Amino acid sequence: MEKILATVAGATMGLLSVIFLLMGIIGSMIFPEQVQVIGLAFVIIGAAFVLMTLVFLRMASKYRRQTRQITLNGRKVEAAILEVKEVTEITINGKHPFVVVCEAEGRTFESEYFYEDVHRFDDKKTIDVYLNDDTNEVLVDIEV
Repeated sequence: MEKILATVAGATMGLLSVIFLLMGIIGSMIFPEQVQVIGLAFVIIGAAFVLMTLVFLRMASKYRRQTRQITLNGRKVEAAILEVKEVTEITINGKHPFVVVCEAEGRTFESEYFYEDVHRFDDKKTIDVYLNDDTNEVLVDIEV
């Protein structure tokens, strides 16, 4: 969930940075000298959005790298699906996310939130889970 949010936030901040930078630059060129302070303010805000874009995209890259690491270095086990539950505290576009609760090797794991069709788990009894024993990282593979 975090990687999706970081990617969306980064893309949004990137778009806002372009808009504010263009407004500041064009505004400074069009308007007389008295109003150039407003153009400078837009450029500064645009630069702040550029910095936020870089932060969010770095976060998204970090999450993708962690996922790739655990799928490469972790061991894959089959986990029995115990429950697929709806998270009613969160609503995005009128939909609630879901969490897959599963068990393997005597331990219980929960997936991150996902928004796809929950009924794809109706006939499934197991799901792949990647475990990295060195770092205690767990990845529930909800991308079935």
